[in-house]
Parts: sequence; C-alpha cells; structure tokens
Amino acid sequence: MTHWHEFTHIKIWFRERLSPLHLLMAIILVTTVVSEWQMSWCEHLVGAYLASSNDKRPEIGTVWETEDRTTTAQSYLKTITDSRKEATRYAREASSFIQLASGILPGQWTHISKTHFKQLYLALPEPTATELIPTLELVWLFNGTGMDKIFCEGKSHGLDIYFLTPDNRVIRQISLSRATVANLDQDNSIFKGTLEDIHDFSGTIYPANQFFKATLSLPPETLSELIIRPERLLPDRGKISRVGIWQDQTPAYVQMGFEVHGSRGDMVIFTKGRNWAVKQLIQRLTGSAQ
Repeated sequence: MTHWHEFTHIKIWFRERLSPLHLLMAIILVTTVVSEWQMSWCEHLVGAYLASSNDKRPEIGTVWETEDRTTTAQSYLKTITDSRKEATRYAREASSFIQLASGILPGQWTHISKTHFKQLYLALPEPTATELIPTLELVWLFNGTGMDKIFCEGKSHGLDIYFLTPDNRVIRQISLSRATVANLDQDNSIFKGTLEDIHDFSGTIYPANQFFKATLSLPPETLSELIIRPERLLPDRGKISRVGIWQDQTPAYVQMGFEVHGSRGDMVIFTKGRNWAVKQLIQRLTGSAQ
C-alpha cells in the first residue's frame, strides 16, 4: 500500500528537493564563501565599522589608567596628610625653638598657638631672645596689630616663622637658619672627664677610627645632617679617641660625645645630629647595613 505522502517517482523527489529557491540559496552561499576567501570583504567591513565608531569607544587601558592615577593621588594625599600631622605633633610637643626647628622638615608646615610661642620665647635667655626678635616688638605684635595666628614652615636653610592676620597677610617674618638654631642651644658643650663618667653613653661608645670610617661612608646628604655643629671639634684641645652616642634619643636630635685626651686633661665635647642620620650611622657601626 502506498501512502499519500510517499513519492511514486524519482523525478518527483528531485523536483521537490532541488527547487529553484533551494538552488538560488545554494548559489548565494557558495558565492559569499568564495568572495570572502578571495577578497576578505567581511574583515574590511568590520574594520570600517570600528574605525567609524572609534571616537565613541574608550581608549585601551583608560579604565585601568584612571584607577591607577586615582590610587596614586590617594597615596600622595595620605602622605601629605601624614606629613602635616607629624609636623603638627612635633610643634605641639616642642619645648624649645631647637626642637621646633628640628621637628619640622623642609616642605612641612604647621601652625603654632600664640600661647605656645610665648612659652618658647620666654624660655630663652634674655640676649638670645632679643636677637631672635626684640621683646617690645613681640609685645606690639601680640597687642598692637591684628595678628591672629603663627605659621611655621620648614626650609632647607632652617625654619621660617610667619605672623599672620586673619586674612593671612604676613606682618612679620622670622627666619631661623641652622646656625641660629645651633646658637639657641644653651647646653654646656664640654664635660671634664671621660665617656664612662656619663651613664647615658654606656654601651654605645666606639673607637674614633671606627666612628669616622663609618661616617665618611655615608651619602653626602646624610653626612651634612649627622653633626650639626662640627666646628666644635676643630679647636686644638687634644686627640679624639672615642665617640659616644646618647641612648636616650629625642625625636629630632641625638646627642653625641667626642672624648678628647689632651694636655689639659680628658674632656668630652658634645654635639648633636639629626635622629634619622644618626640611625643610619649606627647601622653602619653595628654592621647591620650590608
């Protein structure tokens, strides 16, 4: 029995399968494949589209570059904030102009209260205070002007202090050079005796040859900050035999003692160095910086 949907002849089967529509579609498909293989027109078409829409698309890496710049900016702002906080803390804890000048590094700045400035000024001996700023002029600044705040800025040469009005106009400026700051140090610079007589040098005494050998191996920028007043060591008082480093280090300065043997007996000449510079020297002396 033959079903109604079965073909009764092969010609009828081919006629149904190879209709003109099917042949046309096959020809178009073959032509498309061959032309693409020969002329790569599809790649050219995609490239032309991408070129026409290039301005509307982000540059390669823009997202990552933007994120990297944002991270860098945040890190830089954090550094500035931390630096200012550090300078503010040093200024607040300073008990002398020496500590104030040594605690605020070049590029750092902070405010200091008028009350605190008066305390630092009154702690100076009369001749030194007058050299810094005449007392009557200071009285006039605090009472006869519109001075509202005091601003301190670290400089490569030392420290600048500005007296400002409420609109930030400078009415007086004091520049403390390194020499001036050193002269503000009223501590006795010479001790009659040896380093063993000073308990704070115990355990941190080094032969002079070892000390100066390690010192001269430091970078120039560190060497210039290591001994604040090296001229104290120049007078002919005798031969330096040993050097001691004060164990109780302040945040800014470290006291050092140079033991001298001479015709006038044994003595220790005191001088100071920047804390960070002395730490580098100690690393060289102890052999940890290798």
